[in-house]
Amino acid sequence: MDRYLTIPGLLHEGRCRVMIEEVIPLLPDSPTVLEIGSFLGKSTNMWLDKLPDNAILDINDSFEIPNTEIRDLINTWIDGDYTELFNFLDNGGDHFGVWKMHTHSHPRAHLIRNTYHMRTDDLLLKSTFDNNYDCVFLDGDHRGDHVLRQLEYFKDCDLICGDDFERTRWARLVNSVTEFANQNNRVLNHKHGVFWLTK
Repeated sequence: MDRYLTIPGLLHEGRCRVMIEEVIPLLPDSPTVLEIGSFLGKSTNMWLDKLPDNAILDINDSFEIPNTEIRDLINTWIDGDYTELFNFLDNGGDHFGVWKMHTHSHPRAHLIRNTYHMRTDDLLLKSTFDNNYDCVFLDGDHRGDHVLRQLEYFKDCDLICGDDFERTRWARLVNSVTEFANQNNRVLNHKHGVFWLTK
């Protein structure tokens, strides 16, 4: 069984299937991937499950969601019994601790090269940050100006993808991705809320 199926997450199984079947096959043989926004590690586990053995995976997340909000998000949006996770949070655990619990136990956790535990805006300002990636997955801040800034920063990346391409809830994200695609002659694909941009 794929491990990502056991992790609670807002990137639901249907969207993971789109990533696995439509997006990941577009990667080169030895890809370097940056995931922006990981929540509790479901999407990270998806990458670890499906990337080739010689891949490199970097993670960026501020990991600053309060425990009460994590609990509310799970109870509102995610089916399942997560008593063990809630007990972890009740006994001093936090967002980053839950993510590590879900990812560091993965048998392919060695594919994770860097974990940038900071806000994305701060990461992009770091002079030592190397943005030479084959693929960037955007699932962090969904505000339109932030999305556009990230798209522009990674515009040389061959494959840019992300979640929540939904006009009803995230119209500014949809508009930003569409605008970027039009202005940069990118091919915009989207399916079930997942988008991917190719050259």
